[in-house]
Amino acid sequence: MQNLSVLNLEGCPVTASCFDTLSVLVSLLYLNLSRCNLSDDGCEKLSKLGNLKVLNLGFNDISDACLIHLKGALSRCLTNLESLNLDSCRIGDNGLVHLTGLQNLKCLELSDTEVGSNGLRYLSG
Repeated sequence: MQNLSVLNLEGCPVTASCFDTLSVLVSLLYLNLSRCNLSDDGCEKLSKLGNLKVLNLGFNDISDACLIHLKGALSRCLTNLESLNLDSCRIGDNGLVHLTGLQNLKCLELSDTEVGSNGLRYLSG
């Protein structure tokens, strides 16, 4: 499975301990963890997936704290990320500051979050 590039776990009961297993799949380009009942625990393990281009975390119970865990990873390791889906997560204005530095990001899904005009200012630089 070392060459696995696409993994769709939408709706599967992924726990924080599952992140240890996911973190060794370093060839992943696409990871869908939508509707997996995720919380902020374990988010930092995603930093080992440096080849990821698409990450879907939508419809989970993650908050700005998850983005704080990912901040270093986003700027150092997840630099290839082109699409990030955070739909229906508890992400607010202050969480978006942790997304700065994603130079390759082309698609950011924030539907049904708590992001307002103040958060959008972080995106505009």
